[in-house]
Amino acid sequence: MRKFFSALTIVVYLAVTLVPAEGYAAPQVVLAHPLSAQSAVLLESRTNRVLFAKRANLERPAASTTKVMTALVIFDHLPLNRVVQVPRSAEAIPPSKIYLRSGERFYVRDLLKALLISSANDTAHTLAVACAGSEGKFASLMNAKARRIGARHTRFTNASGLPNPRGQYTTAYDLALIMKEAQKNWFIRQVLAQKTSQIRALTGRRIFLRNHNRFLWRAPGRVLGKTGFTRRALHCFVGKINAPQRGDVLVAIMGSLTPWRDLTILLGATNRLSALQMQFNRVNLRPAQVATLQRALWRAGFRPGRVDGIFGSQTLRAVKSFQRSKGLTPDGIVGSRTWAKLRPYFS
Repeated sequence: MRKFFSALTIVVYLAVTLVPAEGYAAPQVVLAHPLSAQSAVLLESRTNRVLFAKRANLERPAASTTKVMTALVIFDHLPLNRVVQVPRSAEAIPPSKIYLRSGERFYVRDLLKALLISSANDTAHTLAVACAGSEGKFASLMNAKARRIGARHTRFTNASGLPNPRGQYTTAYDLALIMKEAQKNWFIRQVLAQKTSQIRALTGRRIFLRNHNRFLWRAPGRVLGKTGFTRRALHCFVGKINAPQRGDVLVAIMGSLTPWRDLTILLGATNRLSALQMQFNRVNLRPAQVATLQRALWRAGFRPGRVDGIFGSQTLRAVKSFQRSKGLTPDGIVGSRTWAKLRPYFS
């Protein structure tokens, strides 16, 4: 009787938490604890599949996560070895800043480092003016870029994310799309992974930079991204989680009171994806079907482990590798399309 209720609990749990895929239901991320963030999203980078969402299309101020888009636009318009001069107006920009001095000259690559590592508002302003002549004109370039990558609920009015009376906003989902675009850029990926760095003005003045992303120290290589905070926006974060056996998962949180706790909860949820995928297949496939699947995978050149009718981690890895080789979404779920691709290997 206890086994019956355990199985029933699993079936009900999966039925309520999963979304349709391949004729079955594919597991979404289930959180162990609620988030303090007002909106959040986990997005599978390869497929844009939403793994978890909490008011993901709610329009909110993005604070300094805005600077990811700033970096993308600068990369489109200014070469990294271009030298730009700090305008007088940069000195009046509110913190966070690295206290650039009017007339100083820097390479674009160094100002981009200060932008993404130290979240310096004065570097955002300097780059925007160097690129477009004013922050207003630069914001038009940012909005055009947002539309091109599918961020349709986004409006920028400056390069830093500082509060603006004209209002600027985005959504957790749009932020994740912006980060997906940023992940294609080798320089941005490299800079976001740096704990500390140092830049130098052409006059020789050195400025030390320290990354605001605490996960670079807590879990090196697992969570890369950009922080943000204003009193109105509260804590924001957009980045990439390296999820075991899943690949990159894009993450965005907005309006958080406890951002590192929220990110820890989301990180833990991505770690449980594989266990949920295995349990899902065990519920939906009889042991004889799993054994048939395992034999077909062996014939297809993949290694699912012993042909024992048990859907374990080795079988899961083999299914994902097979799906990837056939152009399917490598979600580990054995649905109708996966069975169709396996059919030539049945005997």
